[in-house]
Amino acid sequence: MALAVDERVLKIIRHRIAQVNNSGVTVTVDNILPTVSIDADGVEGFFMQEHEAQVFLDEANRIYEDAQEISFEDACKAVASPYMDLME
Repeated sequence: MALAVDERVLKIIRHRIAQVNNSGVTVTVDNILPTVSIDADGVEGFFMQEHEAQVFLDEANRIYEDAQEISFEDACKAVASPYMDLME
């Protein structure tokens, strides 16, 4: 059951999505394998698979279902935004 997201939380989610959109970072997911790749030109990115990827995807699904206003792709960007700080 999806819960309505507080407007303040939605603002944070939108900010995280904007950070990823403005950074040149790409987030690629495969729900079947599962895998997640977070990449940007010229820096070492992240590749997750199996359990680690499933945890990422579960969080993205939670945001997607609860926010109801954003796409699954944007939900993945919101989850990926903290990884950007760790990219060299």
